Amino acid sequence: MPKITREDVRKAIVSKLSTIIPSNVRVQWPGTAQIDVSKNKGLFLTVRLVYMDGMATDLGDSANNRLMGILEITFNFKEGNAADYKTFNNLAETIQSFVSNTDRLKPLRTYTTRQETARRDFNIQVRGSESGWITETLVTPFWYDTEI
Repeated sequence: MPKITREDVRKAIVSKLSTIIPSNVRVQWPGTAQIDVSKNKGLFLTVRLVYMDGMATDLGDSANNRLMGILEITFNFKEGNAADYKTFNNLAETIQSFVSNTDRLKPLRTYTTRQETARRDFNIQVRGSESGWITETLVTPFWYDTEI
């Protein structure tokens, strides 16, 4: 049986999500350099694979492993930028329907996507490069088997 690696999963995510993310939207993919927010002022996405659990689906020396985690897609945009907020809303809907409850991201299989809005305390002043940035994150639980 072919072995599925984390690198196979990373490549599949980059390849498949690239087909629905507009070319003018910058993306920080797993394994790429961080986007410099002091230079980039427009909407950008951060995509992460967060591994959280696993289990054996068989017994024995050649047992198949099922790895589980979450696919995190974070939208980053400047506070008060109405155009980027509109782009975020439209793109979030597109991406959410694409990654939720599907096997189109093979070898990943996904469960229902939900949105996480970061709590913001407006009494605290954020300083530095994060000042004035808003983040909204789509969180999608996933699993895949290391052998097919």
